[in-house]
Amino acid sequence: MVGFFKEDGNTALDPDVFGVTLDGLGSSVSPLTTKQVNDSKKLGSYKVVYKVWLQNYPTLSVTSSPFIVELLDPCASATIKVSTSPFTDQTYLIGDPEIRQTWTNAALATLSISAQCGDFAIKRFYTKAGTTKTPLDSKLFKVDLEGSAIAITGTDPSINSLYTVYFEVMLVNYPTNVIESPKPF
Repeated sequence: MVGFFKEDGNTALDPDVFGVTLDGLGSSVSPLTTKQVNDSKKLGSYKVVYKVWLQNYPTLSVTSSPFIVELLDPCASATIKVSTSPFTDQTYLIGDPEIRQTWTNAALATLSISAQCGDFAIKRFYTKAGTTKTPLDSKLFKVDLEGSAIAITGTDPSINSLYTVYFEVMLVNYPTNVIESPKPF
């Protein structure tokens, strides 16, 4: 008979992490597999051994050297690809009614993996010169990230300029996994 255990050779593996079909005697009848783990506390390295014994003589056994099974979070390093920008170029005349553009978070981007990593969101809007990112002028732009809207509005003629606006998309559950829009609007 064969069984998979923690490094001590006697403690069962966590059934929420490892999928092993056992017969009535606690012996594995299928290969060791891992399950989709949604609890980040269970990610990490596990030292696992397999143990071989005769069914009628369980004390007569051989235990392997430990091998490592490492569970990593694929979402932390998944590549985000911005979908077609939901924003269009706009010409705004100072004093006109506001121009409002909205978006749907689910349509912002796709992932390079098929894992369920949570929702996308826009992290921020900005303009940039070279690599310097500058927040949008609050006299002209009103950004409502919760309401998924950006509005252009203003009456101050000193804000008359051409603005090239970029945005960043992030995974809500992984706020450090961010990508910049490939082109401005």
